[in-house]
Amino acid sequence: MAARARPAGAPGRPEPPPASAPAQARDPLVAQVQKILREISESEEDPLPAGARPFLRAAVVTLDGPRRIVLQVPPGLAQETLGSKAARAGVAAALARRLGHDVALEVRPLPNGPARITPESLKNDRLARLGREEPALERAVQAWDLELLD
Repeated sequence: MAARARPAGAPGRPEPPPASAPAQARDPLVAQVQKILREISESEEDPLPAGARPFLRAAVVTLDGPRRIVLQVPPGLAQETLGSKAARAGVAAALARRLGHDVALEVRPLPNGPARITPESLKNDRLARLGREEPALERAVQAWDLELLD
């Protein structure tokens, strides 16, 4: 049985205070949105412009209010693709359907992000994302200096 997010402002869920990105990474809603973005990127059921899906996996999710989701992506093609009106509308609709309430979606460039997405940067981003999702994995990667192979 899938858990549904309770809309912000509903009884039992206080509105989240503004927080830094590391603190938000532990927010259950951020984790849920990251999981949904991964599902969207792997599925063809949601209408998105060509080439948008791979960039969803590299996006860093932050919240700018209870129903405003910010995707931070590398500047350049990722930002242009996901920042298009069609991509934002498609991703917002897919998120809203899965979260059970409307969301506003904003796409911003990653501060100090790489100028280009390369196979190496995708591996590093994926390893970092996996570490954020599983803290035990992150500790193992750091302790043993692991890297992701093809």
